[in-house]
Parts: sequence; structure tokens; C-alpha cells
Amino acid sequence: MSNKQNLEPSKRKLNKKHIVQLMLASIAIILVLIFHYIFHIPFEVAVILDILIMVFMMLILLILNNIYKHLPKAPFTGLMAFLLALSIIFPLFFSIFKYNNIPVLVKGFFSIAVTIGVNSAFDGLFKIIETNYKSEEKDQVVRYGGTVKFLFNSVYIATLLGVITIKTVLSICKNGISIFSIKFNPQAVWATLYLFTIFYLLIICLFGSLIWKAIQKEIKNNDVANIEQIKRKIIEKKQTISNIQSQLNTIDEDISIRLKNLENKLNTELKSLDSLE
Repeated sequence: MSNKQNLEPSKRKLNKKHIVQLMLASIAIILVLIFHYIFHIPFEVAVILDILIMVFMMLILLILNNIYKHLPKAPFTGLMAFLLALSIIFPLFFSIFKYNNIPVLVKGFFSIAVTIGVNSAFDGLFKIIETNYKSEEKDQVVRYGGTVKFLFNSVYIATLLGVITIKTVLSICKNGISIFSIKFNPQAVWATLYLFTIFYLLIICLFGSLIWKAIQKEIKNNDVANIEQIKRKIIEKKQTISNIQSQLNTIDEDISIRLKNLENKLNTELKSLDSLE
């Protein structure tokens, strides 16, 4: 009976997983058919669009699931995940609203003012929050503030790098590009800004992770070096104490011998006095 009861939940999980996979596969096939037969998009392009849309859907589902799990117990983490999702989705609006000269939006004062203004706002906000907490809790607030600023700046830099990349490609191929005999006009190339943003964001996060691990390793090595230095000092102190103890023992032996000799001398004198009587 117990084995059957244990198998039933696993079967339910397995069936649920299969149902989700079947639904995703069905949606993918339906999208390809809609793109190809209704919108008359070439089959190869329809497949590429379908893959991109499915990847995007899976990413959104994972983020929403993460928000749903963490929001009740960790509202800040859930909020940051939601804002990060919005920041990643933001480049899609460039293609949806058909901006033809996107680099104008990221040139000069605007691109500098946004980063300085937002970072200053975050600094002020978290400084105000720090005043409500004690030392240990302040450290946690500082970590949260650093995380928010890192994510914001990473997304912003990734978007700018994506814009620069596309602008460079279009400056070389002014009429668009062709991949596997599929032509992409400039507007279609700008639509890939979303993919470039995610690509550069992953690189920045990977680089940040490497820096984090390098700092942790160096701090650990410094701690080990400090421990070794402390151990050497302790050993030196123990050796000094041992030397002092040895010297004291030698002095004690010397004093004991002298006292013994003095006692013997006094005994001799007493015996000599006794003989005179």
C-alpha cells in the first residue's frame, strides 16, 4: 500500500510534466503554421521566429514562477526579479514602436544623465533605509543596494552595447543583412536588440561572477596567510616561554646546589663545635 501511495504523487508529477511539454510543443507547431500559412512568412523564417518566441515565453514563465515563489517570503527579491524582467523586455519596444534612429536616444547627455541620476537616486534611497537598522542589518541593506545598482547598470550597459553592435552592423550593411539566404531589412535587424541585450547581459553577469569569485579567493588566501602568520607568532611565543622556563630551571638547580653546599658547610661547623665541647 505504501509503495502505491508513493508512486501516485510521482505519476502525477510525471503526467503534469508531460502535459506541459505537449502544450509547449503544440503551441510551437501552431505558431509555425500561423506564420507560414496566414502571414505568408517563409518556412525557415517562421521556424526561427517560433524558436525565439518559445525561448522568450520560457524565460518569462521562469521569471514569473520565481517571483511567485519568492514574493511572500522575500518581497524585495521578487520585486527585483520583476523589474529585471521589465528591463530585459524594454528593448522590444524599440522594434514594436519602430524607432528608425535609436542611437539618438543613447547619445550625449541623455545616456550619461540617466545612469548618474538613477544611481544617485538608489544611493539616497538606501542611505535612508540604512538609518532604520543596526550594524548587521545595515550590511544586508548595503548588499541589497549593491545588487540593485549592479543589475540596473548591467542591463543599461547591455542595451547600449546592443545598440552599438547593431549600429555597427548596419553601417557596414546599409541595406540589411542576409543569413542562410534569408534577408533581414534594417528594421528586422533592430528587432534583434532584445537578443543582443540578453547576450551582453549574460557576459556582464559572468564577468561579475568571475570577479566575485576572484575576490573571495583572494580574501580567503589572505585569511590563510594571516592565520599562518598568527600561528608563527604563537609558536615563537611558545619557544620564548620554553627558553625562559629552561633558564629558570637551570637557575633553580644552581640555587639548590648552592643552598645544599651552604647547609653542608653549616653542618660541618656544628660538628666541629660539638667536638670542642
